[in-house]
Amino acid sequence: MSSLIDVLLEDPDEASRAVAASTLGELTLSRSFVLEREAVLGALRSALADPSREVQSAAGRALDRLRRRDVA
Repeated sequence: MSSLIDVLLEDPDEASRAVAASTLGELTLSRSFVLEREAVLGALRSALADPSREVQSAAGRALDRLRRRDVA
């Protein structure tokens, strides 16, 4: 998971960052893994300010997916 976060936040290729955001949005973030959960959510929130609209959009969709799972 930390590798995906590294790609999302640091990779120079915007397509790779967008894929990392999408993949993070597919994870099941159990509430028992508080630190991991916060790391993923924090990285996705940070990606909302990415210079690439593609990455911003992927991060927004990922956050939406994770929020929907929280409610379900």
